Amino acid sequence: MSVFTRELLASAASSRRHMTGGTFADPVRLSWQDVHEQAKRIGGGLAAMGVGRGGSVAVLATDVVDVAPLAQAAWLQGVAVTMLQHPTPRTDPTVWLADTVRAIGLIKADLVVVCGQFLAALDHLSAQQLAVCTVESLRTAEPAEFDADPDDTDIALRQLTSGSTGVPKAVEISHGNLAASAIALHDGLDLDVTTDVFASWLPLSHDMAMIAFLYSERVFDIAAAPRMESKAEIPVLFGVPKKKPAARGGGLRHAVTKLPSTITNRRSRSRQS
Repeated sequence: MSVFTRELLASAASSRRHMTGGTFADPVRLSWQDVHEQAKRIGGGLAAMGVGRGGSVAVLATDVVDVAPLAQAAWLQGVAVTMLQHPTPRTDPTVWLADTVRAIGLIKADLVVVCGQFLAALDHLSAQQLAVCTVESLRTAEPAEFDADPDDTDIALRQLTSGSTGVPKAVEISHGNLAASAIALHDGLDLDVTTDVFASWLPLSHDMAMIAFLYSERVFDIAAAPRMESKAEIPVLFGVPKKKPAARGGGLRHAVTKLPSTITNRRSRSRQS
């Protein structure tokens, strides 16, 4: 089992912390046990749709209350998640839909999951011969027993690039990559649950919103209010790790602790040249 999924299961079993989503007017608070119970049903829904280890799911969603259990279900099944890019207020809807269909083809998604404001795109995506469902439909399935046992080399996330200089590409991020990133974030920022608050204006389709907030909080059992829907969408995170993944034989933590000096050395050589 990967370090990442092992920590997900550990926090689901014992954590007393929580996450808050929804809207400022109607916030929704879920414990990590609540998230995991929803993930089991969503995992059963994914299995019923024929999506299993090595599969790919594309997601059009904004609320962390939907994304957190869906992503956890996918990771524990060994399925890769891709957060599709959201349109901006100035985006041409026709162009955005065409780009979305192109991105779904790029990642070879077995299933597209939509919810919230993106339900209006469901019929258009279905007309493109894509397998599409809502997150609510997945929540009604029989709970799954997570027995896929993904390892650190399994792909957890396919992160789309911005596409500002060309057609977006998908960067594959493994379970091991996510665990290493979470360790680096914790060690570099020296988080303290009694004093520290992080804020970000980024939507969950952005890599830092997903990795720094949604992924890392789960690996280290962090209490979080990662996203509230409003004109200014602000993910917030605060906390400290309950325990750190063990590193054996110079494993993930050994690689991560070397990273800052590597970056420093590169910058020094750059200035010297």
